[in-house]
Amino acid sequence: DSNQRLASWVHVQRKEYKRKKENERTSLMEERIAKLNEIGFDWAPSQSGAARAKKKEVLQKYEDIWLEHLKELKKFKREYGHTAVPAGHYKYEKLSGWVRVQRKERKKFREGRQASISEERIKKLDELDFEWAPLSQENKDEAWNERFEEFAVFRAKYGDAIVKKNTRLGSWLRLQRAEYRKWKEGKHSSMTDERAQKIDNLGFDWDPTDRLSMVSTVVETPVFVGSISTQSWDAYF
Repeated sequence: DSNQRLASWVHVQRKEYKRKKENERTSLMEERIAKLNEIGFDWAPSQSGAARAKKKEVLQKYEDIWLEHLKELKKFKREYGHTAVPAGHYKYEKLSGWVRVQRKERKKFREGRQASISEERIKKLDELDFEWAPLSQENKDEAWNERFEEFAVFRAKYGDAIVKKNTRLGSWLRLQRAEYRKWKEGKHSSMTDERAQKIDNLGFDWDPTDRLSMVSTVVETPVFVGSISTQSWDAYF
């Protein structure tokens, strides 16, 4: 009925006003704002206590989710020495998507657009040396080669001893096995002929399952880290 249509129109005016305040594109012109102000239009009606409590609950839920992802990113950095989580990571696949979202949201924030990120969140990420720009292929190759050289040093010093899983080098080797399997299956992978050959030359065991029960030497090695119609409007007014 007419009351429902009017209520819907009022809701749209408030929504467009909010967009204007956030420097977003809007149909609400200054002339219309002035007309509504003249009649004492309430741009932000107060919410009931229950509504405010519900909104606070929802916001806290999203904050908790964000903090959980941040915690996971800290774990990733402890393992790999950086925060550039690659897409499709065998262990951190969802985290890689979250990292991409943070980059997009920061870009919108800096452009003055509405964004889910805040100065406080940006500060928390900066404290982790967050990579706001994804690594170039050149930098990815450099990081891979640095970790490979670390593995070569390990091989020269310890032979075919097993690298402890919860070290950065151990995590890198698990990633290589995962990428190698995807590569062999014809799936998108960071593994290449050249990389596979370099690792093969060190006598790397791509599937160590059968060997684990036979080898007792497990070595924990230090790690060297490299590096978002005027006419109809007037009618409602």
